[in-house]
Amino acid sequence: MLQRLQVPQQGRQEFRHRRMDMHGAQQVVTVGKTPFGIAFSADSKTALVSNHGDGTVSVIDLTSSKVVNTFKAGTGIETLSYY
Repeated sequence: MLQRLQVPQQGRQEFRHRRMDMHGAQQVVTVGKTPFGIAFSADSKTALVSNHGDGTVSVIDLTSSKVVNTFKAGTGIETLSYY
């Protein structure tokens, strides 16, 4: 399993992630408005990012560093969990 560090960028429409090797390359993925919360799948292959500013959730494939889906979740979404 890959270990990664994920950081939502407050005030920006970006989600940054990198392997736990802090000297490794950082990936930047454009998501919805005001990314806030993050949830990870058990296999570390997918991340969900709540976009507080537009009420959506971005589904990110961490292997390819791409948004593979975005769906409406409601105004003011903040916290997520992945089951």
